[in-house]
Amino acid sequence: MPGKLARNRQKLIADCRSGGITLVLGAGVSMGRGVPSWGGLVADVWKQTRKPAGKSRSKPAKPPAWLQIDDADWELVQKARELLQATPGLGAGFARRFDVAAVPPHPLAFQILLEEIEYSLRPKRRESEDAIGDAHRELVRLLRERLYKDVEPGGDDSLSTLVEILRADQKRDLQRIRRVISFNADDLLEQGANEGHSPGRDPVAWPISRASFHPRTDRGANDSPPISIYHVHGYLPQKTKRRGAADTLVFTDAQYWESVANPTSFANRTVSFALHDTHCV
Repeated sequence: MPGKLARNRQKLIADCRSGGITLVLGAGVSMGRGVPSWGGLVADVWKQTRKPAGKSRSKPAKPPAWLQIDDADWELVQKARELLQATPGLGAGFARRFDVAAVPPHPLAFQILLEEIEYSLRPKRRESEDAIGDAHRELVRLLRERLYKDVEPGGDDSLSTLVEILRADQKRDLQRIRRVISFNADDLLEQGANEGHSPGRDPVAWPISRASFHPRTDRGANDSPPISIYHVHGYLPQKTKRRGAADTLVFTDAQYWESVANPTSFANRTVSFALHDTHCV
C-alpha cells in the first residue's frame, strides 16, 4: 500500500505540473475579508426585512432561536448544553428551552428561511404587475448590500494567497490551473486578481456565472488567456455593471432544488467536467 500511495502521489504531482487543476472554493475564502458566513448573511437579511415600517411601534418578528446563535458560538453552546443536561435538579422547563436554542438547524434551514423572506417581500397591494419579480429584485439588492457592507482590504489571508497563485499561474505559457469553481456570489477574488488590469479588456480572471457565458481563449493580461472562475451558485459583483447573474443565484430552497435536481444544470455540468478532466483541490 505505501508503494501505491507514493505512485499515486507522483502521478498527481505530474498531472498538476502539466496543467490539470481545478480550484474549488467555498465561503471560507471570502470570510477573512469581512463577507458574512451563510448563517450570518441570512440573519442579517432577516433583521433588515423585519424592521417595523415607518413610525410603527410594533416590534419586529422574533427570529428562530437557532438563527440568533453566532457561528463561532456553536461549539461553546453544545458544550454548555451537555453540562446542563448532566446537572442534577435543573428545571425541566429551562432545559427544554435551552435545548431548542442549541439544536443545529436543518441542513436546508437557511435556504428555506430566505425563501420565506423573499415571499414576505412581495408587494401586499395588487398594483404590482410583477410581484414575484419585484420581491426577487429586492432580495438581490439586500443580499448584495449585506455581502459587501463590512468588506475590508486584503492582508495575510486565504484570498490574498489565492490571488497571488492566480496571477502567477496566468502568466505561464502552460497554465496549471484550468479553472476555478466558486460557490460564492461575491467577486472579491476577481477584484484582487484583476488589480492593475481592465476586467473587460485584459483580465487575469474571467467570471462565468451562466451556461451562455464562455471561457475566453483570446489574450488577456500578460498576453495569455484569463483563468475562468465559475460561480455555480450565482454572481453578485460589487459593481452592478460587471457581468452579474442575479437570476442564477442558488440561495432559496426552490433555487437549490432547481439546481441540484437537474443533471444538466449549469452547476452540475461545470462540476462534472471538472471531475472528468482535472484534479479538484
